Amino acid sequence: MGMIYHIVDKKKLDHAKSDGVFREPSLLSEGFIHFSTREQVVSTASRHYKGRKNLVVFEIDEADVSTQLKYEQSFQGEFYPHVYSAIPMDIIRKIYPLQEIQDGSFSWELDELPQEGLDQ
Repeated sequence: MGMIYHIVDKKKLDHAKSDGVFREPSLLSEGFIHFSTREQVVSTASRHYKGRKNLVVFEIDEADVSTQLKYEQSFQGEFYPHVYSAIPMDIIRKIYPLQEIQDGSFSWELDELPQEGLDQ
């Protein structure tokens, strides 16, 4: 099993840190939280987060959510990981900055942010 990634506003992740669990509105409306593979992060960001600031990408191991994980086909035909549960903060392995660059695309910095520095 490998790693999967979720794009989120840094403040929202800060809030989840204090709760100990991360949830998205899609968990209630669709029954799952949208994730991407490493290769899908930049295209997902470009499609859904254009113009947004203060974004981060968090990484979890598929093994930690294996019973709640399904790869499902999108409208474009590509398969994306979906997690059918809230995410305990203690299974988040790494947090990476995600920056929109001048042409509107995104740059995913693979240098992780320190966990303890998340709420700064």
